[in-house]
Amino acid sequence: MIKNISKKVFSPYVVVFLTLLFLNVSYAKDLNIIATIKPIHSILAGLMEGIEQPHLLIDGAPFKFKPNSTQQKSLLNSDLIVWVGPELESSLQPFISSLPPKVKVIELLSNERLKILSKRYDDSLRDPYFWLDTRNALILLDELAYALIDLDPVRTHIYRRNRTKIREELRKFDHKLEYGYRGLQGGVSYLYHDTQQYFEQAYALKIGGQLLYSPYAQIDAAKFLKARMELANGDFDCLLTERGFPDSEVDLLAPKDGNRVWQLDSLGLQFSAGADLYINLMQHNSAVIKQCLNVNNGLEPVDTSLLNNNLEDRDDEDGRFFLINQFGELITEKDMLGKYQLIFFGYTSCPDICPLSLHTLISALDLLGNDAKKFKSYFITVDPERDDVKVMRRYVDYFGGRIVGLTGQPAMLKQVAKHYHVKYRKVYNNKNKDDYQMDHTAGLFVIAPDGQFITKLANGISAETMAKALTSIVN
Repeated sequence: MIKNISKKVFSPYVVVFLTLLFLNVSYAKDLNIIATIKPIHSILAGLMEGIEQPHLLIDGAPFKFKPNSTQQKSLLNSDLIVWVGPELESSLQPFISSLPPKVKVIELLSNERLKILSKRYDDSLRDPYFWLDTRNALILLDELAYALIDLDPVRTHIYRRNRTKIREELRKFDHKLEYGYRGLQGGVSYLYHDTQQYFEQAYALKIGGQLLYSPYAQIDAAKFLKARMELANGDFDCLLTERGFPDSEVDLLAPKDGNRVWQLDSLGLQFSAGADLYINLMQHNSAVIKQCLNVNNGLEPVDTSLLNNNLEDRDDEDGRFFLINQFGELITEKDMLGKYQLIFFGYTSCPDICPLSLHTLISALDLLGNDAKKFKSYFITVDPERDDVKVMRRYVDYFGGRIVGLTGQPAMLKQVAKHYHVKYRKVYNNKNKDDYQMDHTAGLFVIAPDGQFITKLANGISAETMAKALTSIVN
């Protein structure tokens, strides 16, 4: 009886289990996955989290990269190589072509599921920077997950689990980018290198021109002089360059005023390789573009403790101030010059007047058509105790990114309100110091591009009436 039980214990099911366990261990040891560049390596690293990580072949720019003897050996012994294609890693193509059939190679520019654009200047060439559209990153995530599962089916559950996690992160980030770029219709940038076609299409970025269509191209003298004149004349807001790309003539191209040239990092060269790199580089690029176009975004939060020095003793008659926008950036009265300013004082907990007034403002701007570009709208809180940067960001997001929210130190806000003859006070509910509303002056202040007061529009007017009043001001 005991012998029979023993035979049942060591049944074929147990053998299969032990075999799978053995395969799992051996695969983890021998799996050799290679990605050529950092953005692709980042997606693979996320999918392989909890397993041996993929290898990064090119740590810098890929344009003239040639693998050394150790790297060539690693390529020959790899299970899977993922590269972009000859339009990006051209010098790598001979080594890829000579690999034995046992090495699985994925050329991403040939993937029919990805949205691959042609080069602007040559329809026969493919634009290699497809990952700058996060929708492509989502597709890439699926394609690489399928490839890993096909190669290593034992750990299918790990790849699927990681895919689900990354997919959710990418979707949230894509929505954040799309939502955040609704307000970039007015700014126009010029590209030193033509890398942003995918980002341009995905997020409504306006590009005025491109100096070089390829890192290998020679600069056309006539095109260079034309771009230099246009940048000097202010036809474009700024010049965007790329980290790791040749840009020897950039100092001659843009005026050296310290705020016209901004550097993107579409290859993620400044970031450590790993699963977080892709979103890091996309956040960096989007922030740089916003800075380039003078759109408020706040790369680093401002230390508000530095802004409270003897504010009560300052003279408010000259209208000078410094506040913080919803992204943590320092904003002064000088930053608001250049366009007509529409300024409304209120607070985010306001039950009716503030949201209705701001919705009326947005509707009026919609009625203005192209004239709306001449205005910039500001919502200044009179309740800084509750309306910090995060609260203001959530609140103004409801208005489609078309209103700048401003908060700051109580003393500074008091000074700004006094300058505009705005009065406000707390009205407590049930004598609870934490339960209060703000009684405040309502109305929309219209300020000229040079900072001079024009008029105040009464609260409660219709969007049509407001639009007519604003039209009469700018025409």
